[in-house]
Amino acid sequence: MAAGYFWNIALNEAQNITSLPAFCKRVRYRKSTCQRCLETCPENAISLNPGPVINSSCSECGLCLNVCPTEVFHNGFLTDRHLINQAQSFHGKDQRPGERKTLFIHCHQAEKQNENSLLLPCLGRITENIILGAALSGFDTAVLTKGICSQCRFRSGETLLTHSVRISRMVLESIGLGNFSISVMEKEKRKDPVLSRREIFTSITHTVKNKAESFVYHRQKAIGEKLIGKSESKEGIRPSPRREFLRKLLKEKGGKNDTLITYQQELPWGTIRIDEKNCCGCGT
Repeated sequence: MAAGYFWNIALNEAQNITSLPAFCKRVRYRKSTCQRCLETCPENAISLNPGPVINSSCSECGLCLNVCPTEVFHNGFLTDRHLINQAQSFHGKDQRPGERKTLFIHCHQAEKQNENSLLLPCLGRITENIILGAALSGFDTAVLTKGICSQCRFRSGETLLTHSVRISRMVLESIGLGNFSISVMEKEKRKDPVLSRREIFTSITHTVKNKAESFVYHRQKAIGEKLIGKSESKEGIRPSPRREFLRKLLKEKGGKNDTLITYQQELPWGTIRIDEKNCCGCGT
């Protein structure tokens, strides 16, 4: 009975991805036609009315987190920091002295290239923070293995991956880590062999464990916020979480660097110039 109770908690109550509609461009500015999340979501789990609402079809692929320009979507459990910590736990494992330290990351459709490989539903979930965190953790290279994207329901993630890799290379170059290598390879996973009874239960155990950890994390966070009276801003004002984490990484481990690079619009920083004549003051 207890096992069934926790099974239901783990699978049904622990929803990791949430949305904050107050930060959506469509909510802040009535003339906005942005629907990137709608166009990217592979499960049709998002509706706009006018801001985003996530339904039970969500498979938590994480693509909406990466595609939204105002970071409306949030996964409080599987954050960039959590993924970097996972990567750090692989550092130095199964590698010989003097060998380049490689971080392997693969999607659910790809053939695993190393026993210590970080698994993501889709590589489109990768951000520049994850790559930078790997470089600052002592890795020399990152090997990103994907399946055949054109045959995957998460195919929209391929464009996001290309964009993230491009930005990552710019950021690494800007702090003098241009030698960090990022390679993307395609290798479809072989058909899974028939699992034994033990392997099936092991797989189920890992799934329930991850879901249970997520449930506990969210419950503790909710209780903690109530105790200190913390709540999300109703005005929809906040710094960019991804930008803030990037700054933190650079301040903690990036150090001072005098490398100059040519500015490109895709870089995650720059001076904002406001066209006061056409600005409507929406605050987006």
